[in-house]
Amino acid sequence: DYASSALTALTPLAITFGAIVLFQTLSHTPVLAWLVATLKSACQGHPIAEILLIGWTFGALIEGASGFGTPVAICAPILADLGHDKLLSVVTMLILNGLVTPFGAVGTPIWFGFSAIDNAGDEIWQEIAWRVEILLIFAAP
Repeated sequence: DYASSALTALTPLAITFGAIVLFQTLSHTPVLAWLVATLKSACQGHPIAEILLIGWTFGALIEGASGFGTPVAICAPILADLGHDKLLSVVTMLILNGLVTPFGAVGTPIWFGFSAIDNAGDEIWQEIAWRVEILLIFAAP
């Protein structure tokens, strides 16, 4: 049982390591500057489009891949570089990240949080996901 516990503990550690590698790669290569320039040209200076494209979609992509607040660490500086207020960029990213957190890190919060349920079939995971999403729909506005 110790081996099973050790492997269970390695899952969030491996995802966190991946998030750190992603952030360090973006920070130490010209990719981040290229990404900011590309997103800025795609939004054509519309602040709401910048927030939705960078904060919502790109942030959700990063949250799904690495989780653990990585979108806030990556997307808030991008929004600030595009001319948004720094504090509002962080607050906006925290709010937007909160909406996708249950499904972040490749579903780890739901999978890991409910892993103690014995004999859970696929139906229970789908039901949990739907209920969480409905809750988020009403909590978001």
